[in-house]
Amino acid sequence: MGLAYPEWGFIPPAVDVADALYQVIEELDPIRAWLLAQIIYRPGRGELGSFDAIKTDVRQRITHRAGEKFEHLRAWLINYQAEANQTPPDHFLSRLFGEVLAQPGYRFHTNLDAGRIVAELVESAAKFRKTLYPRRVDEWSSVGQEYFDLVQQGMLAALYVASWRDEEKDAVFIAPAHTFLMRNRQVDYQFWLDVGSTHWWERLEQPLTHPYVLARRYPAREVWTDDREYEARREALCRLVVGLARRCRKQVFAGIADLSEQGYEQRGLLLQVIQQVIQRHDLPEVED
Repeated sequence: MGLAYPEWGFIPPAVDVADALYQVIEELDPIRAWLLAQIIYRPGRGELGSFDAIKTDVRQRITHRAGEKFEHLRAWLINYQAEANQTPPDHFLSRLFGEVLAQPGYRFHTNLDAGRIVAELVESAAKFRKTLYPRRVDEWSSVGQEYFDLVQQGMLAALYVASWRDEEKDAVFIAPAHTFLMRNRQVDYQFWLDVGSTHWWERLEQPLTHPYVLARRYPAREVWTDDREYEARREALCRLVVGLARRCRKQVFAGIADLSEQGYEQRGLLLQVIQQVIQRHDLPEVED
C-alpha cells in the first residue's frame, strides 16, 4: 500500500519490494525479482522506475514477459494515485486484486488460498472503515494510512475467524503446543514430538520481562529463586499436558528421540512423567 500512497512517507526497503514482486508476478523467481528491484526501485523516493529504461541485456535476463506484467502493475499504481483520496482502503485492496493480481500472468490468478487471504484482508479493512468511519469522508487516504499503521503495528489478529471455522475436518494441523491450545479445538489424535526435550517445560530467558516477578500479584521485594523457577516450570508443564489431553478425543502418540540436536541424551521432565505413568499402570514399554 505504501507504493500506492507516496504521501504517507512510508518507504519500504528494497528487499521487501523484491519479495512483493516475486509473490505477485508469475514469471519472476527470487533472483530475477531481486535484480529487478535493485534496478527499478528508488528507495530515496519510494518510486518504481520503468522497465523499458533498463539495459537490453538485463531486460533479457529478467524476461520481457515479466517486464510486461511489472509495467502493467506499475501503470495501475500510478493511475490509482490520481483517485487515492476518493477510494476507501478496502476498495483499493479489492480493485488491486481484481484488476491486476488475479489476472493471468500473476500468481494470484489460480491460487485459491491467496484469494481467500486477500478476501479476509478486504473484509478486515471494510470492517475498520465501517466501524470508525461509518459516513463518507473527504479524504480516504488518511483513513487508509490509519489502517496501514495498524497492520504495521501488528494490531490485527494473525488468526482469522472465518478461515479457522472453515478448516477441513480431516486436515493435519502442525503447530507448537501452546499455539494449538490457543485455538481451543478438539481433535481425535495428537502426536507429541520429541517429548524427551527440555523445551517442553523450559521457558524463554526473560530477565527484563519476567512473567512472574513483574506480575502485580507477586510480593514486593521477594527474591525469585531457582526453587521457585523449578516449581513454576512444573506447574506450567502440568497445565500444558492437561490442556492437550482434554482436547484429544481418542489417542495421544508420544515421539521420543534419544539424542537432541546437539547430540546429548534427552531425559526431560515430560519423558520422566510418561515413564512413571507407564510403570505405575503396567503399560507396554515405550519404544525409542
